[in-house]
Amino acid sequence: MITDFGHLADVINLVDIDAKTSTSATDDVFFFRRMLAFDAEDQVHVVQSGINTIILLNTTGPTGAEMSVPLEGFLAKRRLIYGGAFSNSFAV
Repeated sequence: MITDFGHLADVINLVDIDAKTSTSATDDVFFFRRMLAFDAEDQVHVVQSGINTIILLNTTGPTGAEMSVPLEGFLAKRRLIYGGAFSNSFAV
């Protein structure tokens, strides 16, 4: 859990995580779905849980996240301005 994440001050770096485990490549990038549900592998999306934001990473298919990054006390709902593919780093 990240307890001191700052909007536009901190970056979450996913460069060492392969977004698609179904390919032989080891450098597939994630597609940022904002708050939309997963519909394929290689996706990241964000959910709110009270005052916490949880970033979910999906590397295997549409069934759910394999990894999560909780941001304690951080409300991202109105700050999600970036979408689409990104170079494995993003700010919320």
